[in-house]
Amino acid sequence: NWTKTDDVLDPTATPAPTATILGTPVTGDASYQVQITGIKAITGNPLVAPNGTCTVNVGGTDYTGTGVTAGTCTITVNEAVTGADIPAGTVDVTDNGGAPAPNDNRSFESSANYPAVSPAASVADLIEGQMGSIVDYNCASPAIAGGTTTCTFTLPADTTLGTTFQMGITGDMGGSCTPTGTAAAVVTCSNVPVGSTTGSSIQISSQLGTGPLHNADTIVVNASSSPFTQPDISTLSPVCTTAYVSSTTTCTGTLGSAFTPPVDGLNMNVDGQTAVSCSFSGNNYTCAGMNVGPDLGSADVYAAVGAAVAVDTGSDVNVIANALPSTGGEADVAIGIIASILAVVALGGYTYWKKNKKMKVVKS
Repeated sequence: NWTKTDDVLDPTATPAPTATILGTPVTGDASYQVQITGIKAITGNPLVAPNGTCTVNVGGTDYTGTGVTAGTCTITVNEAVTGADIPAGTVDVTDNGGAPAPNDNRSFESSANYPAVSPAASVADLIEGQMGSIVDYNCASPAIAGGTTTCTFTLPADTTLGTTFQMGITGDMGGSCTPTGTAAAVVTCSNVPVGSTTGSSIQISSQLGTGPLHNADTIVVNASSSPFTQPDISTLSPVCTTAYVSSTTTCTGTLGSAFTPPVDGLNMNVDGQTAVSCSFSGNNYTCAGMNVGPDLGSADVYAAVGAAVAVDTGSDVNVIANALPSTGGEADVAIGIIASILAVVALGGYTYWKKNKKMKVVKS
């Protein structure tokens, strides 16, 4: 008979002990650990047995951990971790007769099974030989000459960005890429220089440490731009729809890559008629609903930035006569002929007036 103490194992305790492989072993590790927890003493408390052991057999070799503390025993298994699963196993635990009297002719045992575990892939810093496997570079486009862009890419599997990585153009690799420390993560490279050359296919490169440059992505680089102002009106070339007298026309065009839309807006009119405000989509403008007035012929188009005085853009609107109502039959043909003659005569007279600034008598 002996006194029930915390160093005496209860082999029938419930719940039974639990065995697990600690952590997440990584391929290439020289060893891993197995731990059994929840070992109960006959008192119902966690087992405390300094002489207690836990043992697991792996590939015919026993690996033993000595000492059970607070119901826990840990074993180091000196087996290399490969890419294959770590196999399942059984951990046997014994109190070895308890302490301080290990020779009191008793020893209780228990056991617990643990499942197989898939090791994690080994993770290492990106090396030069892997640079060619990065194929998803994506740099923001377009960019402005003399400025920068932002690029992203995904690290190859099982690698981290532990070495200096930079992006840019030949001669200026100033873009900094943030190390993530996470395999297969998206890396962001900010402030990537794009250079001063403009074009639709400017090469952006990447570089690991002081290694060679690698083609990463191509982007559009536009000339530096500034807001469109009143002196820039002369660069406009609006194209306007043909309009009937006393109706409206719409003029469209683009400011070009050298400009951004004017801060104070763009206004446009036909021959001094009421101006309209133009709308923008990017650098493209649309000036809709402009009155063309009652005169036939070619009408000048004027434009202004904000409240400035409108100036001639050099473009014109073709203003034509309204079609006469249809009466049907031969009369309709006759009226059409007469209308055409009148329109030609009127247009000729208006054109003459435009050139001479006064109207001569026009015979019809």
